[in-house]
Formats: sequence, structure tokens, C-alpha cells
Amino acid sequence: MLIRRKRHEVPVLNMVATADISFMLLIFFLVTTSMDTDRGLQRKLPPMDNNEKRQEQLVKAGSTLTFSLTDDHRLLADGEAIDANDVSRVASDFISSRGKDHLIVLDVSPQADYGLYFIVQNGLKNAYGSVRDSLSMTMFKRPLRQLDEYDAAEIIDRYPHRVTEK
Repeated sequence: MLIRRKRHEVPVLNMVATADISFMLLIFFLVTTSMDTDRGLQRKLPPMDNNEKRQEQLVKAGSTLTFSLTDDHRLLADGEAIDANDVSRVASDFISSRGKDHLIVLDVSPQADYGLYFIVQNGLKNAYGSVRDSLSMTMFKRPLRQLDEYDAAEIIDRYPHRVTEK
């Protein structure tokens, strides 16, 4: 009588399902994760030139408009409290009445609200855009963005972007 040996099989885990589950979890997390975009200001900075000398310019007394952002999160235009939604209107009126001879000063306290700073900056950008578009419509019957480089430069030269910060 012959005794047969039993073959012992080594237990194996089925890994096919694990790969499928991992792939599904990866897809789930990619779809449900929110992608936060950074907020910022679109500004074109001048090139860095270390040899360039800074020139001081004299500014006439009545040709400045000062926006102040205070420690207690208030917005002042030439010392008078205004609403943040009025920045564009106040700046547009000032820019259009002064032409080239204007300077907007932004005086920001270090403890001022960062969101308010962005609102003021966007208001100033909108003010310049609306004043330039208004002049463009008067002169060329088209908005500024539809003008060629020469005509757009003429409009921008009449209302240059003159904002400084303290």
C-alpha cells in the first residue's frame, strides 16, 4: 500500500481587487478635492535696473487724492470716510478732472484689512479702465481694448496710471 502525500498549497491573496479599489479611491480623491486658486493683483512690474536713478517729482497741492486704510478697517478718501464700493467712482471723477496732473496716494496701515486693500486696488484699476474707455469711445468710437497700439498709447498717455503707496 502506497501512501500518497497530500499536496499542500500555499494560500494566496487575490490582489486584483485591491488594485481596483486603490484606483477607485485615487479617482474619488482627485474628483472631490478642491483646487484653491491664489488671489492676487495683476500688475506688470517695471524691470529691475540698478543703474536707474530715481527722480523726485513735485506735485501740485490740489492734484493728489489720498486713500487711507486705517487700523480700525475704515477707508478714508482725503480724510472723509467712504464706502469701499465708492472707490472706483471717486477715483474716476478725480482722474477725469485732473488728466495727466494727478497722483493717487494709497496710505495703508500695517494692521489694515488685507481684503479691503484688494478692494481699493481693484477699484483704482476699474477707475482707470472706465476713464480710458470713456475717452476712447469719445475719440475713436471703440473701447480701449479694440484700439491698435498707437491709439491705445495715446489714450493711456492722457490718463497715465499714477498711484503711489506710503
